[in-house]
Amino acid sequence: MTAVCAICKQPLDPTHSTYTKGCLGCDPNSPGASLDTLIRKGLTPYQITKSSEWKGGKNLNTVLGYLDRYIGGKVPHDCPLLQSEILYTISRPKREILSKAQGKGFRDLWEDHRDLWSSPEEVQADFETFRRYGQVQGESGRPGERLGYLFEDVWAIERRLHQVIEMVMREKFGEGWWIRILNTFSPKQMERLRRYSDPPSYYEVDLSDLARIVRRNWLDFAPKIGGYASSSPASFKDDLDQLIGIRNGLFHPARNHVFVEDDFELARRVRQMLFQNGTESIR
Repeated sequence: MTAVCAICKQPLDPTHSTYTKGCLGCDPNSPGASLDTLIRKGLTPYQITKSSEWKGGKNLNTVLGYLDRYIGGKVPHDCPLLQSEILYTISRPKREILSKAQGKGFRDLWEDHRDLWSSPEEVQADFETFRRYGQVQGESGRPGERLGYLFEDVWAIERRLHQVIEMVMREKFGEGWWIRILNTFSPKQMERLRRYSDPPSYYEVDLSDLARIVRRNWLDFAPKIGGYASSSPASFKDDLDQLIGIRNGLFHPARNHVFVEDDFELARRVRQMLFQNGTESIR
């Protein structure tokens, strides 16, 4: 009989069978249990090896091995890590240098950019991370893969807002929570929703609807949306308005939207903000 995690009920990976209370993603005794939190705090894999919060040893390959298992839900988890989340812990200036680093020694790179890296060891670790999760021949060299990262970020943001809104509104209003929200929609918005289902379904609302619901109920949602808790409704609105434009460009390719580096950075930042401060798990 296959052993299962006592928490998520998924089959246990036999390579991590020593963690008897749960799988790699659930068991608090697993060294990997804190990895997603550390990544979402903005720590690079190299910085994680130096962090007192990480109990899994100082070997970079150990950290990368754990991270590989988190990507795409290989470890059962409510919010599995995205490859882009790991890649973007490395700052844009560093990524630009690393994309052109083939053939150069790590010490030479460090000597040339001491303002960015603390040691040749850190340069090498960031290069290994970039090669593993990015494109070593240049970030813009494979636009399809980069757009895949962007799509993952936008998907995760939209899914996250769906989860938070349902959780908060259900706690506040009970089973009638969705009717309460519908009553705040304009006739034009209702007409649009009815094109997909009648009566309108919560699962047909789009990112602009989700952003509007959060802004109108800011005091209820602010504690539940990570880094935005200490922000303002105006800041949240500015970020989401830009993100909606990015989303529309992704989902309507005939518009020939030209994606720029700021689009990738914004999606990554919003994704990171929403998952800050211990809000990774929505149950």
